Amino acid sequence: MAEALQQPDFASLSRSFADISVEIGRFPQFGSRDKRDTNATTRLINNRNVAKPEHIIEPLNAIDTNLEIPNFPQTVNDIMRLSTAEANNILKALGLSTQGNIETKRARIKRSCGLIPTL
Repeated sequence: MAEALQQPDFASLSRSFADISVEIGRFPQFGSRDKRDTNATTRLINNRNVAKPEHIIEPLNAIDTNLEIPNFPQTVNDIMRLSTAEANNILKALGLSTQGNIETKRARIKRSCGLIPTL
């Protein structure tokens, strides 16, 4: 005698697909976390390795691409020579405020690099 074939439980399948959809929706969060982690690691490296304004700093990554920010200053001295437009471009790439005068903007960039205030 042939066994009756079981039918799929469509309600269970539907719930499973809904659960999968929710989990897939969470994937973009991994990218933003990785971007923050990349720059956090870079800040730690800079904080440890940069003791003088002429020392090379590790560049930060843009928050939207996680790629190195183009024309990122190589030293603290370079940060101190940034124009307002250059500073604004870097701050925007980091998702930071562009408010304030050029000294404030340069200090914000140095802080985001993990550099001590006296540099």
